[in-house]
Amino acid sequence: MKRKNKFNLKKIDFMQIKDNFAEFIKNSKTKVLLWFGNFLGTGKNTKKTWQILRPWSIYLISFLLVITIFTCAISIVLNSLFGSYDKRDKTPVLFTINEGASMSYVATKLEDAKLIKSSLGIKLLADFTSVSSKIQNGEYVLDRTMSVQDILDVITKSSTSAKVVSVTLVEGMTVEDFAEQLKSAGVISSVDSFLNECKNAKAYSDYYFVKPLYDNGNLKYNLEGYLFPDTYEFYAGSSNDVVIKKLLSRLNSVYTVKYTERADELKLSMHQVITLASLIEKEGKGEDFKKISAVFHNRIKKGMKLESDVTVQYALDIKKLVLTADQLKTQSPYNTYVVTGIPAGPICNPGKDAIEAVLYPDNEILNGGYLYFTLTDPYTGAVAYSKTYEEHVKIKNQYQPVWQAYDKAQGN
Repeated sequence: MKRKNKFNLKKIDFMQIKDNFAEFIKNSKTKVLLWFGNFLGTGKNTKKTWQILRPWSIYLISFLLVITIFTCAISIVLNSLFGSYDKRDKTPVLFTINEGASMSYVATKLEDAKLIKSSLGIKLLADFTSVSSKIQNGEYVLDRTMSVQDILDVITKSSTSAKVVSVTLVEGMTVEDFAEQLKSAGVISSVDSFLNECKNAKAYSDYYFVKPLYDNGNLKYNLEGYLFPDTYEFYAGSSNDVVIKKLLSRLNSVYTVKYTERADELKLSMHQVITLASLIEKEGKGEDFKKISAVFHNRIKKGMKLESDVTVQYALDIKKLVLTADQLKTQSPYNTYVVTGIPAGPICNPGKDAIEAVLYPDNEILNGGYLYFTLTDPYTGAVAYSKTYEEHVKIKNQYQPVWQAYDKAQGN
């Protein structure tokens, strides 16, 4: 049984609509000509009225067309010279201006960095506003949504009254260490406010690697591990936002596409790479990074717990080398004696060497099936490697008195 059309709609007659529209246009044209006929003295003679109006209408349409084309052309030129490179791309870009750099050189570098469409535009604007000689050296966090005027305002802002402070943030330091050092150097005004920024990190979603951290509720500080250690220059009394963006931007430039591709080969996310790198950074010295990495990779492959003491130290905020049985059982998403595989997040801010160690572990240790490493000298960071648990226990028992003596000497 066919169902009746509930609304009983009639078939639309498009030809009738077309005819009605044509009739409307014709009547409207006639009314317009009659109105002009009264004005021009031609009365109801629409043909004669049109003969008078036709040349003027052609002139008017041509004039409007020229104005439209000219306006569009000017708009295109102005946008190409002074508009933003990409109104949708807010990815922060760290841009460095060295001392003595000319406006021409800076303009070329800005174009190379794809922050402006044309170096000519910013040079013209700088000359027109007489700021070509006011370029300030330093590091700036810019983005591609900024107009040429916005960028020029930032890089020519006078800083003569601000003191420049050089700070070296060392690999293996935590965000708490960073906060204390930055405060002591006079860069930031408050340790607590800086740490709150690192914990919440909501203002830094423009960085592709920060946003996924919001969904991980197990992290002590969302930005732990992502503040790249290096030597920086800051203005005294800088805002937390400026400092953090500079450190995040540095990581953004260090962690290249090549790293991402290699991590994909290893089936690791960036967060897992940074987390493992932080463990490696705390467990040994540079010459052992790739070997320690290989041990971790072997343990992960076998489904073993990483059992890294430094994760317990981070969870408990202690520095003791000799940990008690109860301490090793601490319930924490960071404790690799409790959780299997890679812990919740980084335990410090690793450097480039530690990151590369995760991505390119030592082949001899990796292929040799080594599953354990043991600190033998706390002062030099020397490490011994073993394949079996029995070998590991033997080395551990041998050097435990050394660790206890070190703890005592350090007051731990």
